[in-house]
Amino acid sequence: MTSKTHMYIKSIFSTLYKRSSMPRRPKPFTRGGTYQLVNRGSRRAVIYVTKEDCLLFVTLMFRFAAECQITIIAYCLMPNHYHIVVRQDSDTSISTFMQRLNQAFSLRSNMIHRRSGTVFQGRFFASYIEDDAYMLQCCRYVHANPVVGGLCDDPSEWEYSNFTEWIEVPRPQHISDLIDGVFPPDLDYREFVLQQCHAHRPLDKRLEKVLHLSGCLS
Repeated sequence: MTSKTHMYIKSIFSTLYKRSSMPRRPKPFTRGGTYQLVNRGSRRAVIYVTKEDCLLFVTLMFRFAAECQITIIAYCLMPNHYHIVVRQDSDTSISTFMQRLNQAFSLRSNMIHRRSGTVFQGRFFASYIEDDAYMLQCCRYVHANPVVGGLCDDPSEWEYSNFTEWIEVPRPQHISDLIDGVFPPDLDYREFVLQQCHAHRPLDKRLEKVLHLSGCLS
């Protein structure tokens, strides 16, 4: 076998391997479905330059969620990316919600900072959450993110997530409506999240795979 033939065969197998390892096209968003959503800054640049940027994003997120009948279960804004766990409560697709949110924030952010161009890195990444146990793992990872990223020492210190709503006693009604009867009643959610804060990798294998595909883990 010549070296050229060997290289040709090697390139074919390399291409086939890459195709087989690519994530499948995501399933269409469905009414009643729960999803983890992730998006990054363009070229991994910082999205939220100021505290006001974070507050603007959260305000827009809840506005468009209400308009599209999307329930925000958990969220966390990091400097160059964000995580949101949502449930689609109507036939209005999560894609519509995300398109409105990202476009509105990009327009306002560019005007405020007197810049132009893309704020986000292409289309958002979405992962279907198939059961309550997995949703709990996703929420834990989302709320632990600022500590894992070295931005604070305790998740309750991070202003740009809804972690504190989950641990308030009593919980706000909208959070109780989401998680009462779904998660174990004796679960200490704060301690549960702190376990993830002190771990080096996601503690759920399904979640770890999803985060690799989304680019959140190298």
